[in-house]
Amino acid sequence: MNSNTKSTGRSIGLFKQSMIAIVVLAVVQGCGEGGSSSVGTDYGQAADSGSGGVDYDHTQLLANLADNIILPTYQSFQTNTVAQTVSLNAYCDALAAGDADLPTQQQSAQNHWKTLSAVWQQAEMMQIGPLSANQHALRNTIYSWPVVSACGVDQDVVYFQQGNINGTQYQISQRTDTRRGIDALEHLLFSQNLNHSCNGNVGPLGDWNIRTDMERMIARCDFAIVVADDINQNATTLVNAWSGDSGYAAKLKSAGENGSDFETSLQGVNAISDAMFYLDSVTKDGKLGKPLGKKDNSCANAVCPSDVESALSAQSVEHIVANVVGFSKLFYGSQSGLADGEGVGFDDYLIAVGDEQTALRITQGLLEMQQLADQLQMPLAELLVTDAAQVEALYARIKVVTDEMKTSFITSLALDLPQTSAGDND
Repeated sequence: MNSNTKSTGRSIGLFKQSMIAIVVLAVVQGCGEGGSSSVGTDYGQAADSGSGGVDYDHTQLLANLADNIILPTYQSFQTNTVAQTVSLNAYCDALAAGDADLPTQQQSAQNHWKTLSAVWQQAEMMQIGPLSANQHALRNTIYSWPVVSACGVDQDVVYFQQGNINGTQYQISQRTDTRRGIDALEHLLFSQNLNHSCNGNVGPLGDWNIRTDMERMIARCDFAIVVADDINQNATTLVNAWSGDSGYAAKLKSAGENGSDFETSLQGVNAISDAMFYLDSVTKDGKLGKPLGKKDNSCANAVCPSDVESALSAQSVEHIVANVVGFSKLFYGSQSGLADGEGVGFDDYLIAVGDEQTALRITQGLLEMQQLADQLQMPLAELLVTDAAQVEALYARIKVVTDEMKTSFITSLALDLPQTSAGDND
């Protein structure tokens, strides 16, 4: 098995590159793209059956995805929030001491952010239960993109330094999502412009731009520690909400049983399927479609580099790859994200109901996504200017998979489309 790992950490082998690839290529050659969007024909007719009324026991699928894929991803994210805080403390200490090793400490803090973000981008594909509740409130607190505010973060750097806002003690837990979370931490760690990002010297920023560079770097670093601690607390909240006898994992695994939140086990499966459509509505449409001008954007629907995700850290492509890894883990039921037979996934479900062809087509599409992403050797914002055709190709390949999800996938498994994708033919 070839993981095809690159030094950038971006290229993570998604699939077993052996006979399965040969079989897939033979099966899917000549297949066209689908574009329609519909509800599975058997949805609601046989609660625990797939297409054609084939009985399928969802228990193993739900248990494997809950215990071996979703919760471990959340736990890994929580662990990385601790490492992020440690690296930030070392960086801030180096700043305060004028340490000659400052660049190394800064790069370490930035690298920990990249690792933390890569895990979170997998978790983005797993917005189920606690992460989707209350209009995704917990998710937005951890990561608010595409709604961000560099100006708000700059204001809170000073509010935190002052210790109060108009006489009220500063508490980051009471601040809006755009002033905290992973995206706020990106601004604090990667922005090379030490001037504030607001139009005019608003709020507490009156003297900010005339402070020394070191004063501003220290102030940003000190606030970054507070932001990182807040992310850790929310990550802990997420893990706790999924853990234990009364946690969401237990509720998901008991779908269809008396007292469960889900009337049928198929409804539990549908909740996971809904989350996987992030690949369609956000990865494809938000992270690629908007910058390409295929969706409404900030540039009057022209190509728009300013709309890419995580432009400051230049991690836009890496985030997309991590989304695909998260999707693959759920699809294959494998913590490695490989079609290695580790656990029960949606590919097994498709095969069980007699639709191996859809499983193979999605497998091939995911493999080609990875291959195309590996060819992107510069940040997405630069590619949009220098070689937009490469970005278009990646968008088109993701669309092949999401079209398959909207048609054969939901039909064969008797699932319903999420509102984000229902009626969307793009």
